[in-house]
Amino acid sequence: MSNEKLAFNITLDGLGNYATKCKKDPITKTMNPIEGSYLMSNSLAVALLYKAEGHIEECKDILHEAINDAYHQIRGGEWWKLN
Repeated sequence: MSNEKLAFNITLDGLGNYATKCKKDPITKTMNPIEGSYLMSNSLAVALLYKAEGHIEECKDILHEAINDAYHQIRGGEWWKLN
């Protein structure tokens, strides 16, 4: 398995874990996907920046690049390459 697929699969596991354990809306009994997206993205960014030790600016640039690349993968229909 490539490192890219490994990272994708670990991330999917984390998202599933969050969706299962997070507080649900009392009326709809579902999670808020926008709030969950923000919290998961923010927590990953904080963890990566925390571990960057001396490379915070480069890590910040990589995070922006990764989000842009992900957007183009999804919009371009290339998300299936990670399955």
